[in-house]
Amino acid sequence: MLLGGGRSELTEAKKASFSVILNSFQDPNNGRLEGKKARGQAYLGSVIAHLLRDLKLIKERSRTKSAMTNCLNIQFLSWERMSEGQERVNTNFSLLPTPGPSLIREGSNIVSLFTLHSSLKQKTAFTLAEGSTHVALLNNQRKIAFTLAEVLITLGIIGIVAAMTMPSLIQNYQKKQTVSQLQKAYSTFSQALVQSQQENGQSSEWSVTVAGSSYEDNLAYFNTYWKPYLKVIKVCKTMKECGYNITGFASLTDRHNYTYYGLFNNVPGFIYGDGTYASIRPYGFNNVALQLLVIDINGSKMPNIIGRDVFHFQIDTTRGVISGYSSTKENLKLCTKEEIGNGGGAERSRLCAGKIMADGWQILDDYPW
Repeated sequence: MLLGGGRSELTEAKKASFSVILNSFQDPNNGRLEGKKARGQAYLGSVIAHLLRDLKLIKERSRTKSAMTNCLNIQFLSWERMSEGQERVNTNFSLLPTPGPSLIREGSNIVSLFTLHSSLKQKTAFTLAEGSTHVALLNNQRKIAFTLAEVLITLGIIGIVAAMTMPSLIQNYQKKQTVSQLQKAYSTFSQALVQSQQENGQSSEWSVTVAGSSYEDNLAYFNTYWKPYLKVIKVCKTMKECGYNITGFASLTDRHNYTYYGLFNNVPGFIYGDGTYASIRPYGFNNVALQLLVIDINGSKMPNIIGRDVFHFQIDTTRGVISGYSSTKENLKLCTKEEIGNGGGAERSRLCAGKIMADGWQILDDYPW
């Protein structure tokens, strides 16, 4: 007797064979088995023998226990035959009870329905059984990934490289930003000087103040010749009024002593534009009426060090020009790492604005940053 479980995906030829077998056992009138059992059993045995031979061939070609689904959707086959001693012998042939029947169990043996081949390029090819639709590989492939040790070593190397390069990158960025802000401030006062001369005449004819002038006189001078040409936000009599909590600036030779060249009592300070702080103080040098222009490019923000964010210029109203605190080559050489390291006090820090201008608006490697 032949039994089938599930939906058969057999080929048309094998379906026809099963039809012949079933028809040979059925009565066209009442559907019961008729005589001629010997011929029917012989025919059935022949078909089963062919099926076993085909399945044995599939077993011999198997190379792996990979899974394949939808090849034969038959859960089990069973039949009985008569032995030579006229005894009934039951033979069972079943598929493995997997979610999708894929491996075949024959007794104690397990075989797959396709063969795995490996080419020289390590590519996988399959020879599928007849009627199969797709293949599902077993999840036993090795997954490539980095180990924890490899990740930690890589992160350590990145950290070391960053520690070596980041300070230099940050310093270069700060230098470029400083030069950009300083050049902008210098341009602002240069343009204000030109505009003031256009309206108030040549600066050599201005009523300038001197070192001993009062606060009121210096304020009147500022209000007349400078304030109208600058976008002044606030005028202050002391540094505290402009947001500072110090009374002076530090220098490159004494970076923690904020007592150098602060706002004098007789000079007004002011904040303009983008928050830049400045003051203009009259002083004399070699009988020439000059004015000291102090610019803090970031206002009251640190570091407030002359040569870092605070720079000194001089205004020569006689010639109508703004230059570094000293423009002689001999003095500019004093604003270097070597000379600043030898001391010299805050006076040498005042020369650094002139050095930046002389170096083409750049902070070079010899600058005492």
